Amino acid sequence: MFGVRQRGVAERIFSSKITVAVLVVVAVVLGRSVLNVYQKYQEAAANYARADKELSSLKDDQATFSAAVTALNTPSGVEDEIRRKFQMTKQGENLIVIVDDGSAAATTVPAAVSGSWWARVGRFLGL
Repeated sequence: MFGVRQRGVAERIFSSKITVAVLVVVAVVLGRSVLNVYQKYQEAAANYARADKELSSLKDDQATFSAAVTALNTPSGVEDEIRRKFQMTKQGENLIVIVDDGSAAATTVPAAVSGSWWARVGRFLGL
């Protein structure tokens, strides 16, 4: 009896096969939970980066629109915008429209054809 050492309570509990199996299952469940939380963290970080990029884009748009509104609050700004959008001129001014030949095919507008109505129909039909 002198050679046999008595095991402690903790040693008896942790040396049991059932206890080890339960601890492994708990470790797997906790590890899976940690993995799920980490995936949620990565998703939230990606959403934050996307939202931050969208916010900076919206701030740029706001600055652009604010400048346009400020320009339109002045009479000269309104006049410039009307001239630009509607190609209007003041009385006594001339408007020149420059068309880039490289980007669009040149179109020709035939001059008004003189002659009778029947002559025009004949030319249309190729007679």
